[in-house]
Amino acid sequence: MHVIFPFTGDGLGGSHVSAMTLIEGLLAQGDVSATIVAGETTQVADEVRRRGLPFFPSGEGPIRRRDVVRYVGGVLHRRRRLAALQSGTPAVVHYNDLEAAFAWQPAARLLGLRSVYHHRALPRMNAVKRSLLRTMDHTITISDVCRGNLGFLPDREVTVITNPIKVETDVLAATDRRQLHTEFGLPGDAAVFGFLGNLADRKRPDFFIDAAQEIAARMPNAVFVMFGRDREFSREQLEAQARALGIGDKVRVAGFRSPIEGNLALIDLLLAPAIDEPFGRTPVEAALCGIPYVVTDDAGQGEIVRRWGGGAAVPKLALPSEFADVAVRVMQSRDAFRLPQEKREGLRADVSPAAHAARVRAIYDAICAGPAARDAVA
Repeated sequence: MHVIFPFTGDGLGGSHVSAMTLIEGLLAQGDVSATIVAGETTQVADEVRRRGLPFFPSGEGPIRRRDVVRYVGGVLHRRRRLAALQSGTPAVVHYNDLEAAFAWQPAARLLGLRSVYHHRALPRMNAVKRSLLRTMDHTITISDVCRGNLGFLPDREVTVITNPIKVETDVLAATDRRQLHTEFGLPGDAAVFGFLGNLADRKRPDFFIDAAQEIAARMPNAVFVMFGRDREFSREQLEAQARALGIGDKVRVAGFRSPIEGNLALIDLLLAPAIDEPFGRTPVEAALCGIPYVVTDDAGQGEIVRRWGGGAAVPKLALPSEFADVAVRVMQSRDAFRLPQEKREGLRADVSPAAHAARVRAIYDAICAGPAARDAVA
């Protein structure tokens, strides 16, 4: 079986990382081939090459959201690209965002290819989006809240599968924390609060800075490090906000750094104030490493706390000062919130890339086998 993963954007986010982790799990099965299709000069392509995964250039630049002219105008070009990837074995096109589905699904339909949409977001589902998703052979979604976003699809056409998450604990253990302290200019006794995620509106990096001011007033040794690419917020904006609040010397906005283990090695407590989070990779990654977290109790992040533990949740409407109160309490009692080793192993099994790949592979097999097998997937 050959699975094709097209991407249309430039930036790299959690959905891309999850897709690449899935691909690694599929390739490990031995009888599945997979190819990522993307623009050759995109951040997605850079990460694919870093991971050594199969790559095929899309032959076009990034497509902006709702660019109908580009969606429609490139259908025949994309049909040729997909045809070039067919190898005589059953082929499935696996979409990881709506933009890729809008762009590539018409070409896949022209070739009669099976299609899977991986629902990793919480968009407003208008008539056009609903019509698109009804053309899919199956939809995978990553959390209960995401399943609720797809209420127009029957259960037989949707499967909830938690994101695959892999943390290289040996990389984490080998990372020299003291060297990182020196690199970031942090004192040896610093209590490091971390933010890991793109600097997007729903991640609320500005809320993180506001909460940091409150935390710093309570903990003089607190410092704050933010990892993530510019989105609606820029590095310069957040640094300016920190200076305006009088904590510019305590905040480091580090931009994007990989691998994730090197970032986790620096922090003592993860703060994830995001809202409308479909799932939330970083709290799970932190919990797997024995690093407690504080999250906003909303959408997928609330599900994580209740299902696995390893941290604390703050109500969605909490003020920065209230978020800070919980963050300080958890920082001062980290051992009480840290996920015990045996529960980490249970979490690791639940989000295992191998288990995830096996469940997704079963869906591929079913949709290629025919309607009866397809209806049995859910």
